[in-house]
Amino acid sequence: HALLGGTGLVLGVAWYLVTRPTLLEGPAFDGTSLSLPMPIEIDALVAWALAGGLMGLVTASVWRRSRSDRAPGRRGLELIELARRPSVDELLAGARERAIRTQTRLPADRILEHRNADRR
Repeated sequence: HALLGGTGLVLGVAWYLVTRPTLLEGPAFDGTSLSLPMPIEIDALVAWALAGGLMGLVTASVWRRSRSDRAPGRRGLELIELARRPSVDELLAGARERAIRTQTRLPADRILEHRNADRR
């Protein structure tokens, strides 16, 4: 935050110094040309500095907020994955429906053999 705010402050001052007129030119009373240096207006300098600093802080805040929206973090990803999974009731209903549809019956010892096959 502070870095972008400070950068905006510097850019605001630089913008004022670059865009302000440096010379006041015009005809003098005797018909010659007059060229006077323009003084730096402190009020305008402060206004541009504050505007630049505020712009930098807003930019930092928006950037940080948009970054956190795109990367919800590990806990956020876990919650998203959990929300995508079907509930236990839906899983059991699907298993019962498949068992009825396929009409396959396995005895308990056979089910345990399949379960333990990878454990050996």
